[in-house]
This record gives sequence, structure tokens and C-alpha cells, in this order.
Amino acid sequence: MNNKPIHFVSGLPRSGSTLLCNILAQNPDIHSTPTSGCHEVLFMLRNNWYQWTEHKAAKSLSDEANLQRVLSATLNAYHNTDRSVIVDKGRGWLSMIELAEFTLGCKAKILVPVRNLNQILASFEKLHRKNAHKLPDAGNYMNVQTIEGRCEH
Repeated sequence: MNNKPIHFVSGLPRSGSTLLCNILAQNPDIHSTPTSGCHEVLFMLRNNWYQWTEHKAAKSLSDEANLQRVLSATLNAYHNTDRSVIVDKGRGWLSMIELAEFTLGCKAKILVPVRNLNQILASFEKLHRKNAHKLPDAGNYMNVQTIEGRCEH
């Protein structure tokens, strides 16, 4: 059903997903995205599919097979590349495994970089300290004045 193999990368922020995608993109056969919104496009399309007036009037338009064809075509068209393998990075893929598998028509392959949560929080703190003089006050100012408050945020 798919023109090219499509795989996914998903994980917590600061866990190494960008590094992984940059390494994969060094292979001339692999197209690797920065953070992609493709999963959001597919999610919105799927969620509205049965609501459209035209689909309510013509049930043949709204059947599952047609939905799968449209989702698959959208997924493949989203990535305009001549490379033979696509790696789509999106934080939401882990919550949409079933949608990915329905769209692909097979089991999805999702690479998930794992990093210790303390290291992730330390990475966020390092970013905060590096840019604290540039950041506007947002949200609850008092809660983000301590490391503990920033970690909770």
C-alpha cells in the first residue's frame, strides 16, 4: 500500500530523538524529518472523516477502506523526497500507534530513544539557565523560581 517504507521516532523531549534523526539522515537512502506534524494531520482527518455532510450522504465515501486509502496517500504525500526510506519524528506517534498501523496497513516501527528522567530534567535546567535572561515571565512566575518548580512545570 505504501510507496516507501515509513518508520517513526517518538520520545520525551531532550531524550535524543533529534540526535537520532540527524544520524539517520546522514544515510543517503533515509529521509528523516525534524519534528513533524504529520500525525496531527492524520489524526484530524480521521476524527472528522465521518462528520462531513458529503460522507453522511454517500456512505461509500466514508467507508473504512476509503479512509485508509486517503490516510495512506496523505502520509506518503506529506514526505516529498526521492530517498527510499522515510523516518517521521513526532512526539505524538506513541499515542497514535493504532492510527499509524491502520494507515500503513501493517505493524508500525517506532524508534523510541530512552534517557534517564533526571538527565532530561537536568538538560531542561541547563537550557533554562543558558536562556533565563532572554525568557519572558510566563505562567505562574512564583512556581518557576526554583529548580523543583521548573521540574514540576
